[in-house]
Amino acid sequence: ALGLGDDLRRYHMAAAMLRDLGVRSITLMTNNPSKVDQLRAEGIDVVRRVPHLVPPHALNRGYLEAKRARMGHMYELEALDPEDEPRVGDYDRLSLLDAE
Repeated sequence: ALGLGDDLRRYHMAAAMLRDLGVRSITLMTNNPSKVDQLRAEGIDVVRRVPHLVPPHALNRGYLEAKRARMGHMYELEALDPEDEPRVGDYDRLSLLDAE
């Protein structure tokens, strides 16, 4: 829609910061294989990838499917029980803060 590439982020600065901190190997939490590849290309040893578990629902399924199809993101997109799916305007269930 914006005419941009799928993911224009680069990780050379992150790799430089890790090297400056003396970090040579990491466990990376990501579903994006490009992050792993780019960090490895910069000399960071990604020894393990931990998946970011994102439950699909009606509001994000298309987005997750597009990321998997276009960029190789690693998702398991099993269906959830429809009762577990958040609804637009269901702010109590989507909020990260306790309303009390």
